[in-house]
Amino acid sequence: MTRLGRWLHLRSVRDAREKKYVHSRGIRPSSLSTSTILPIPFLGDNYTYLLIDHATREAAAIDPADPYAVHELATQLRVDLVAILTTHKHHDHAGGNLKLQKLRGGRLRVYGHARDRIPGVTRGCVVKPGDVLRVGETEVGVIHVPCHTDGHVVYCVMGAEADAVFTGDAIINGGVGAFFHGDAKDCYDNLHVRLKRVPDAALVFSGHEYMLMNLRFSHWLDESDENVATALREVATRRHHSFTTQPSSMAVERRVNPFFRVKERAFLGKIEELYVAMRRSARKKWYRRYVPDWLDRSAFIAAVEGPDRRDAEMGKLARKIGGTGPDFADISRDPDEPSAIECVKGIKTCQELIQYRHAIDQATAGEGGAEVDEDESPAAEAPEPGPVRVDA
Repeated sequence: MTRLGRWLHLRSVRDAREKKYVHSRGIRPSSLSTSTILPIPFLGDNYTYLLIDHATREAAAIDPADPYAVHELATQLRVDLVAILTTHKHHDHAGGNLKLQKLRGGRLRVYGHARDRIPGVTRGCVVKPGDVLRVGETEVGVIHVPCHTDGHVVYCVMGAEADAVFTGDAIINGGVGAFFHGDAKDCYDNLHVRLKRVPDAALVFSGHEYMLMNLRFSHWLDESDENVATALREVATRRHHSFTTQPSSMAVERRVNPFFRVKERAFLGKIEELYVAMRRSARKKWYRRYVPDWLDRSAFIAAVEGPDRRDAEMGKLARKIGGTGPDFADISRDPDEPSAIECVKGIKTCQELIQYRHAIDQATAGEGGAEVDEDESPAAEAPEPGPVRVDA
């Protein structure tokens, strides 16, 4: 985070506000057991959120990178804005902290993790895993999920169980954020270890409007999955009407998000077949045609091009986890459930397949079942706002 970066970010926010551009409509509050959550869309695909405690009318802003919109809404609703909860350091999440603090008279508590050097974090508000923050009578837990950044955290709104999670870029509905400071093992630990106890009913509020793009990718990975196809149809219809796809839920994510689905052995088999097929169909290197037949072509090419990038990295990850190499079948405890290292390999495979996104348009061209035909969409009934579902 730099001063120049923050200045450029805020200028882009002001420009978007002057043009009165809003990327999503159909915004509805989500009422939880002790609080209400209001999404605030801004820029091209970002979201910030206002968490309002029912008992006291105290409020917290989550990733208020559009500080002007947050300030205006808090003033309009006459809530007592007391805190900023920052998931990670990037400008489109933390770039409004200092400005919002100034707009609110410098009395906000600003929370963030020390590893990310969040701008404006106030004394005593550096969070660590297991912390429980209070906004009025609403309790908010902290889960450290390093991968997108070293200091990325998820904020968990706690009712009888977990009512909702603010995931920033750790989970971006239907997918995950880029692994800027982590690897497939870190992603596995985040989704399948650190967030394992978050109940299916918990709502998922992420930092971006990426669900349509992510579900198209998920459908390309496994075209036969009915859950993904159902969610994709609903989300495509919503986005045609410019309706928001926030929130999702942990139940939906665990059924349609490929980085969660690596727990399914059948899914792992499908993405492995797709990975092999895509590598075979990739354009061959120009020098391969000049390798003579009498030479061991595979050995020569491996020597020149190096090993499969995925398998090379998996060798390192296997040692990190405790395995012995890229062949993991011998360490699976339960033949019906993939081992941790097989799941990590699946995550790495999904990550590698993202480079073939261009194939999605070809794969979905002419298919009427998964997405909404834009020529026919005006006649389609606008969906009811609310959490995305996978039930037909």
